[in-house]
Amino acid sequence: NARRERGAFAEQLLHEIGPSRRDPKHCVLEAYCLMARGDKKSIDTAFDVVSEVLNRDQDNAWALLALASCFELQKLPAKTKTQLKRLATMPRRADEADAFEAAWLASAEFFFDSARYDQAQELCQRCLHYNKSCARAWELMGMICERESTATDAAECYENAWRSVGNSDPSVGFKLAFVLFKARQMVACVDVCRAVLDKHPGYPKIEKDIMRKAQASIRP
Repeated sequence: NARRERGAFAEQLLHEIGPSRRDPKHCVLEAYCLMARGDKKSIDTAFDVVSEVLNRDQDNAWALLALASCFELQKLPAKTKTQLKRLATMPRRADEADAFEAAWLASAEFFFDSARYDQAQELCQRCLHYNKSCARAWELMGMICERESTATDAAECYENAWRSVGNSDPSVGFKLAFVLFKARQMVACVDVCRAVLDKHPGYPKIEKDIMRKAQASIRP
């Protein structure tokens, strides 16, 4: 599949670099390549690679995030959460900003799935403090607003997410169109539906379940 093909390509690049020139980031990338294979032996080897990095630098954010991914693939949710929680409480380092953002988002998703919306929201806001174009943080905020606030508030969050992905992610567009429909903003709803269908003509349900109903409510 595509994931394994990307992993194989990354492995090829790593082989070209050579072991003597690799730094910890290369080792973490190697671990992700191994994880992409999907079999138990490769995942166990990835665990060993990441553990070696952490033996040298126990606060390496990229390695901690990779370790959480290993535990997730090994179906060990408690250990996954422990690693993400550790990252969430560590001081952010600018040179590992992407790793911290990914960890905060993963933790926010865990909290959201557990209906702990305040904690999920706090982590999303932390992401947005450093990166106002973090689409996934805006999307999660919209999902929280759908459950705890109003459709109008959710629409504002989804609008930011939609803008951050360049109006190109159909799942975000669908969520935005749906809450705009609920908020009775029918013209804006139809515009978003058309934007989704323009780039993804076969995207399911958005035309029949949202756009046609919104158009019908606009007509006198």
